[in-house]
Amino acid sequence: MKKKNSKREVYRHSRVRAATLVVVGIASETDSSIALVRKKVELLGISTETDASQLIARTGFNRVNETDSSIAVTKSKRRTLGIASETDSSRIITSKKLLGVNLESDTALTIVPSTAAPAPGNPAIWRVELWGLNGAAKLINVPVQSWMFNYVLNAPGAFEADVQLTHALAFESNFAAGAREIRVYRGTNLVWGGYLWAIQASAIEYKMRLRAEGYFSRLRRRIIAQDLIKYDKDQADIAWDLIQYSQTTHGTFNITDGHIDTGIIIDHVYCATDLGEVGSAIEELSQMDDSFDFWITPTIIDGTNKVFKTPTPSGGAARRGSVKAVTINQDNALSADYEIDASDLANRLWGIGNGDCNPPSFEAFGAASITTYGELHDVEQFDDLDHLPSVKAHTREELRLRKSPRRQVTVRLEERDYTWGSFDVGDIVTLASNRGFLNDSRQMRVIRIQINFDPENRIGFYEMDLDSVIA
Repeated sequence: MKKKNSKREVYRHSRVRAATLVVVGIASETDSSIALVRKKVELLGISTETDASQLIARTGFNRVNETDSSIAVTKSKRRTLGIASETDSSRIITSKKLLGVNLESDTALTIVPSTAAPAPGNPAIWRVELWGLNGAAKLINVPVQSWMFNYVLNAPGAFEADVQLTHALAFESNFAAGAREIRVYRGTNLVWGGYLWAIQASAIEYKMRLRAEGYFSRLRRRIIAQDLIKYDKDQADIAWDLIQYSQTTHGTFNITDGHIDTGIIIDHVYCATDLGEVGSAIEELSQMDDSFDFWITPTIIDGTNKVFKTPTPSGGAARRGSVKAVTINQDNALSADYEIDASDLANRLWGIGNGDCNPPSFEAFGAASITTYGELHDVEQFDDLDHLPSVKAHTREELRLRKSPRRQVTVRLEERDYTWGSFDVGDIVTLASNRGFLNDSRQMRVIRIQINFDPENRIGFYEMDLDSVIA
């Protein structure tokens, strides 16, 4: 007999007995259940399961929410910008992190979060201290989580930080808003100082958010309550006189004097009936074309505490900073965001002061700008000025800032790409790019520097605002 051809049936079973390679974030399993518990990354894994149930669970890992507590840095026509831009403490940067690799064979895999996130910012480099008002005594080292601090030209600068709500040091006798100072140290050097003004707390997210502003912020909370007559006096001397008036009349801040005279002699009258603000009066003095920049230490390069300073005058104005041999480009910057704005451009300005019958007025124009852009007009009203020389100086300064399209750039660097102290607020650096429309290399002035830390990164990330108006 002929043998019949027989075919043997082949069965394929999905069960895999061999070890399976599992990369954290992507899990494969055949024989048993698998539980993935979210650790520090946003994206949960992609899982494949054949024989058993699978549980993917999220823990209540704290997220850092972007806050709007700081005043935004807008594209202002003045050099005195807001205290802070959008805070970057909430920004999670993971592009350069490598995920670990786990091996798994026939057993359940469970990944659990660590008990506590590492302190952001290398504690061997960075330290945040809480002090009593006016430096009475150091109270504690602040157990900061996400945090940032910044410096802004002719403005206080800001500090924000998260603290765990249930931390052993988190009680109100320590964190007394309005009665505490925040000090930031880099190594042994004091690099930032200011006042703790506000605290937000969340019982759901188990954290509180600290908000502070630099030492100058307290002068924005003092009033000129008596007549102050200043004739034939250096403008920087007048600024210091305002600080001393406030400290001797209404209580000291322990700010000391370190200013340098500008050589520009002016007259200024402050009337008690106007109830002018001390901080605003100092800012107004700094907003003239032949005026001065100012700051209260500490700074990136100056570790003294609560010293009022102005720069050495040069070329008719006392501007902070100098030209630095530093170039920022696409090789050392994480990002560079440009805005080129001509919407506020004006090349013929009329400045008008205050007065009942015949207020002082002055017209200023830029011939080269008119040739390029045609005539663009505007009027500036200076309600707090009744002297013609001051009206002239303020009008000329407005023209300087507005006679060309304003180019402002925000760049972001890693800590390793910024050598601490290589440049500071007010300095001039070179910004270069060779990418299409942004094929350009020019000098830009640094008007803000912000240092950001978050729980995912122990290193700092630096954000800087650069401005095309340098002269």
